[in-house]
Amino acid sequence: MSPPWYDRFVGVRETSTAGAPREILVIDDQPEARELIGLSLQRMGWVVHLAANAADAMEIMRTSHGSMGLALVDVVMPDMDGMSLARRLRAAHPRLGIILVSGKLNDESRWIVSEEGFRFLPKPFKLRQLGDMVASVLGDLDSSVSP
Repeated sequence: MSPPWYDRFVGVRETSTAGAPREILVIDDQPEARELIGLSLQRMGWVVHLAANAADAMEIMRTSHGSMGLALVDVVMPDMDGMSLARRLRAAHPRLGIILVSGKLNDESRWIVSEEGFRFLPKPFKLRQLGDMVASVLGDLDSSVSP
């Protein structure tokens, strides 16, 4: 649990763990981005798992026993592009929410992401945007970042 001043300082509320699967898998080959996103989501109250590549992500999902509710997938990675990984994750785990994250998609690419049923979060993003999107995908609108 965060100290009482944390919510006012960072502008987030912690979340409860009741309900549907709430664990989040963050997949990003950039260690700094992966760690920062993971830490931010943990401070919002979610359980976070980190993967540096597609192989790690698939192994974590294989052993998660249905506890993952969401995967945040970086689009540009060296071993497999994020779109291909998102498709594999969805095929293996149809109930998994998926958010693709990138600073390099053009409007046509974003349309393709949307047409495939994925959500998209452009980099750079604000903590509020991350929290709100994660909360909406997990169906926990009450846990989004405070106004």
